[in-house]
Amino acid sequence: MKPFNAPASSYPTICAAMNANQVQMNEVMETLQPRHVHRVAGAGNKFVHLATGKSDLYINFVPGLKLWDTCAGDALIKSRFGVFTDAFN
Repeated sequence: MKPFNAPASSYPTICAAMNANQVQMNEVMETLQPRHVHRVAGAGNKFVHLATGKSDLYINFVPGLKLWDTCAGDALIKSRFGVFTDAFN
């Protein structure tokens, strides 16, 4: 992947988890060059980070994440005019 090309002040703050797909996560982090990565446990806690402005992005490569893990967070983010999507949309 090509590194993110933008002023350092516009680099994102990301919330993520350490997981079995850490190689993929490391590639994304290298490309995005985030200002900070919050290692947060639980999908709901990550959505709170987004809603409160502590993080700009929530990236998840954990296999097996279920719709019920994200449905409340999806509604919260959309109510604040955010975007909730997956890699396929």
